[in-house]
Amino acid sequence: MELQIPYIAELDNISDTEEQERLLIARGAIGLIDNVNWPEEAQARPISMFVAAYSHSGIYIQYMVRGRSLRAENTADLSAVASDSCVEFFVEPHSNGHYWNFEFNCIGALNASHRTERHKPTRLSPAELASVKRYPSLGREPIPSTDGLHTWQLMVFIPFELIGLSWPLPTSIRANFNKCGSATLEPHFLSWSPIATAKPDFHRVEYFGKLIFENTNIQ
Repeated sequence: MELQIPYIAELDNISDTEEQERLLIARGAIGLIDNVNWPEEAQARPISMFVAAYSHSGIYIQYMVRGRSLRAENTADLSAVASDSCVEFFVEPHSNGHYWNFEFNCIGALNASHRTERHKPTRLSPAELASVKRYPSLGREPIPSTDGLHTWQLMVFIPFELIGLSWPLPTSIRANFNKCGSATLEPHFLSWSPIATAKPDFHRVEYFGKLIFENTNIQ
């Protein structure tokens, strides 16, 4: 999988988050999170997509989800948000096996680490977690597990400095976008770039897709 990610300088200069969202949706690159890699584990497929762009300071992602069942019982950062209604961004900025996993539930709680392998995480510090901006459409209050049709959005900003990137940027990075919810009423495990493993495992750098930065000659 490959996706061209546009440069939108104005994103850094807008303080109104709704205006940022409108600009991102209007000019960002669109991707679908629709690969059901492990149908024997879970067959649910909530409609999940993202819009991505970058500025001089970092990456902006707007997630949009529509599906049955909703859960947001984890309110603290570094908690088990993947059990809730969750979207994720896994990124390998350089081709050296070092990657970051950013996992967000639908109310913006974040679990994030720097890793070289799945079982040896270096959790982000409180300051690093705070640098990742999150704007959930559902607010910040916990949501008990519930059934029914739900629609929600989440815009996030991840600074380049946090993931070891600086200008001039590389022409591309490797990444994957995921949608999961292991403890929701309809468990699911979806990805943007397909993953060919026997069991659910988003921590597989070899299956990341390529994000190609447009206009990296900008100073």
